[in-house]
Amino acid sequence: DIAFLAARFVDHLGVADGRSRSFSADALAAMREHPWPGNVRELRFVVERAHLTGERGPIERADLGLGRDLDASLARVA
Repeated sequence: DIAFLAARFVDHLGVADGRSRSFSADALAAMREHPWPGNVRELRFVVERAHLTGERGPIERADLGLGRDLDASLARVA
């Protein structure tokens, strides 16, 4: 289940860096709609990126960078 896995990933990240985050209803809907061609690894990467690059508060749909909402600056690999 996407929501369960995403919550586990973000909870684990929160323990590691002391920033507790959750997902907005819209972000959860976006994750359910996404086909996840990269499977669980892609989901984990998207959650980690949203957690680390976003502000405090819930992770929003735009923070995930899925599909049409992708922020080009988040897509670059250094």
